[in-house]
Amino acid sequence: MACVSAQARAILCMLTVRSISIAIIYVLATRTGVLDSDPMLWFAMMLMPTGPPAMILVALSDVNHSPETEKMAIAKFLTVSLASPWLVDLKLTELSIRSCTESHH
Repeated sequence: MACVSAQARAILCMLTVRSISIAIIYVLATRTGVLDSDPMLWFAMMLMPTGPPAMILVALSDVNHSPETEKMAIAKFLTVSLASPWLVDLKLTELSIRSCTESHH
């Protein structure tokens, strides 16, 4: 039963972090002058913390007519940021499975 509650806590944590990041973008967009008054930009920024596909981010850089050096920086950042959570998740899954199997012996 403890294994299920650990998974539930992980899902709750993930949803909480995403909700907080969306709320922060909303507050920055509506209550401050930090962001331009562009609802499409707000929408894109609200989706980014929730993990949109990398192709959407690349398309946004194309629409913005970003130089190639900036696109390469985006590609490098996406590679690291999209790969690292999977590595952490794999290790946590391994530890969770090991913990569950050891508790049943």
